Amino acid sequence: MKNLILIILSLFTITIKSQTNNSVNWEKLKIDPIKEKMFLPYVEYNHSFEQEFQTWKKENKFQYIKEIWYYSESFYVIHHVNDEGVTIDESTIDITRFDYVRDKTKEVNVSLIGAGFNDTIVLLPANKLIYNLK
Repeated sequence: MKNLILIILSLFTITIKSQTNNSVNWEKLKIDPIKEKMFLPYVEYNHSFEQEFQTWKKENKFQYIKEIWYYSESFYVIHHVNDEGVTIDESTIDITRFDYVRDKTKEVNVSLIGAGFNDTIVLLPANKLIYNLK
């Protein structure tokens, strides 16, 4: 009886995960072309060791879209513009470096203070991500 219950729970969990993953229509997901250009180097670097990147991109269209979405849309930046007008160049943000502080249900603010800028990265909560590299 225990085994039967475990099997049913496992199937139920798999069904829910499958429905959750399918709820995003990846074909209709639009990536901002400016952000795609900004964050393309991260995806390209991650796959440059597997095979030629353009080949990988053609053969893995949905994976490419998911990863570009993660690098470009799983966070946003609040620019605290100073007197000199200096803000961080968003293309320099490798969001994977901050995933360890991402919360399951709440946005997390990460202060970035550097060469003349003082901006904040806001990480979307894990339950709002449509894809995560983990």
